[in-house]
Amino acid sequence: MTGEQRRGGKATRNNRPSGTRGRGADSEFVNLELDKEQTAQYRQWREDVADVEQTWTEVAEAGYRVNTKFDDYNECCAAFIIPPDGSDNSGFLLTGRGGTPYRAVAEALFKHRFVLKEQWGSFAPQSNYRDDPDF
Repeated sequence: MTGEQRRGGKATRNNRPSGTRGRGADSEFVNLELDKEQTAQYRQWREDVADVEQTWTEVAEAGYRVNTKFDDYNECCAAFIIPPDGSDNSGFLLTGRGGTPYRAVAEALFKHRFVLKEQWGSFAPQSNYRDDPDF
């Protein structure tokens, strides 16, 4: 359950912070929103299906899992990159969203490779919700 759900509000693109980490059962969700420039770069990159496929293959070969599902709450497809135990990214789940499963996966892969440089722990959220007792 997300903080928005606990507070009874629905997260929308307009009221979400530009980057947040949500707490899962054993992992933190890295919900990084791309800025305008990153979005333009991502859209150009995803058109090269061979490059997206190569990145996806490298991620899989490194032991990561990529899961997809339809996200009813946000009315889009969601992708989750799950690192192998013991990796530098253990304890985190990287998310991507899109109008199709391909776009959701491509967005998550773009964040992994180009935005976070494969080091998800370096992502600093805009606010520290752990300091908020009402979260």
